[in-house]
Amino acid sequence: MISSTDLGKLALIEWLDAKEVEYGWHTKDTIKKTDSPKILSVGWIAELNEKEVKISADIPLDKDDDEAGRSMTIPVGCIQKVIFWDGSYVWNI
Repeated sequence: MISSTDLGKLALIEWLDAKEVEYGWHTKDTIKKTDSPKILSVGWIAELNEKEVKISADIPLDKDDDEAGRSMTIPVGCIQKVIFWDGSYVWNI
């Protein structure tokens, strides 16, 4: 489980994204064959709670600068694996 001690750590997060079946009508077989794509995202853990993990890919070196870039929110239920830069990892958050 990711905890508050992981804030500020650089992490690679493997997660499942939603995928829409192409427009129009589809057979049940086509729908069953549509899988959620696995996504890899890398960033510094900016915030986390029981619902989501927020990461930022770009952070300033100046500790007084509180802005970050290329930030995203990943729902905890979508996360498959987290690997921290130091090599430690967490499964099934």
